[in-house]
Amino acid sequence: MQSLNVFSDEKPEGRLDVGRALGSTALTMFVYDLEPGSSSSPYHYEYEEEWLLVVEGTLVLRAADGEYTLQRGDLVRRRRLGHAGAVPIPAKRSDSQPSGPSPGPRVPMISS
Repeated sequence: MQSLNVFSDEKPEGRLDVGRALGSTALTMFVYDLEPGSSSSPYHYEYEEEWLLVVEGTLVLRAADGEYTLQRGDLVRRRRLGHAGAVPIPAKRSDSQPSGPSPGPRVPMISS
């Protein structure tokens, strides 16, 4: 059995390719370490179903229907083609931010 540890395994450039590390050809899965104010990718559409699990901290997920503040333990599934993908945008790290649509306008920081 192959295994890895999402907390202690090395993440070159802040990203761990879980599928490749475990020898999978059927699964594409990444673990990202994001600094506050950074993002994992530009806003995009997915051609496959996409899942996002917040392992630690708080982030803002930008989707076609708005922005959602997610926190540790939140799990999101985005549908495939025709529905907007998502860009995690880390917010201030805080355990007090609620899940759900953001309460007011925000200016997300997106890396290109």
